[in-house]
Amino acid sequence: KKNAKRFAEDHLWKKVAEKMDELYRLKTKTGDTPNNKIIEHIIENKIPCIFVSPHLDDAILSAGGLISHLADKTEVKIVNVFTRGSKPPYTLSAKRFLSQCGQENAEILFQDRIIEDSNLFASLNIESINLGFIDGAFRKYNNPSKIRIFLGKFISEFLHIYPIHRINITSNRISPSDYEMMLNIKTELRKLTSEMKEFYIFCPFATDTHIDHVIVRKICSDTFKRVVLWSDYPYFKNVSHKMKADFIWDKNRQDKERLISGYKSQIKILFPKEKIELRSESYYIK
Repeated sequence: KKNAKRFAEDHLWKKVAEKMDELYRLKTKTGDTPNNKIIEHIIENKIPCIFVSPHLDDAILSAGGLISHLADKTEVKIVNVFTRGSKPPYTLSAKRFLSQCGQENAEILFQDRIIEDSNLFASLNIESINLGFIDGAFRKYNNPSKIRIFLGKFISEFLHIYPIHRINITSNRISPSDYEMMLNIKTELRKLTSEMKEFYIFCPFATDTHIDHVIVRKICSDTFKRVVLWSDYPYFKNVSHKMKADFIWDKNRQDKERLISGYKSQIKILFPKEKIELRSESYYIK
């Protein structure tokens, strides 16, 4: 690791060198390798952990086993970022999603999902906080142009920032129209952590995934020092170029399966055969 850091410094790769140095210090402090020693370090020192979840099921799907393990050992908070739908009109992609959920109204669907999520975390005695930002599939332009307003009367996609799921939602490209919203999310997260001296942020790795995951990762990575990225499930299982994880969590599988099964509104979409597929949780230290 020292040689790699020196190589980066010699080639003026300042950012790379800084990352290498940060990772080296963390490894030295918590053990020869991070592995699960970082979790031992968190538990031993009762360091608060904040799981920043893009949507109302992402934290459980990707990190439910670890969350279950930490629940009674240190302070754990869940922060759900995008927890609202919007009023019609909807895009074809959004309508399809609503239909899969057995619902026609996005606002009602998200109210139901909030109740599901809150009850599941309450069973672990974990506080869940909903920031109330609008999900990417339903996010519209705040000040659309006159031409967009006119065309939107006939084709609602013109009113939406990410109109087509397979092209826009999964593009990994953040629209400039979301920049102001991102600043507001950053402000809310800073408020939540303003009185904490020491804490870890857990958030999505966000590779080949939903644009809202990309937004959350960027905000957390740019705002906080101690960040652990989780592999996004079920998206990450489709990524062929998987990076080597800094540590794997494979415990608390029964707890995780119970929690996932509690998302009644989403279970058929996530698992069409209605059989929950569990994967080992992979984590990456920023």
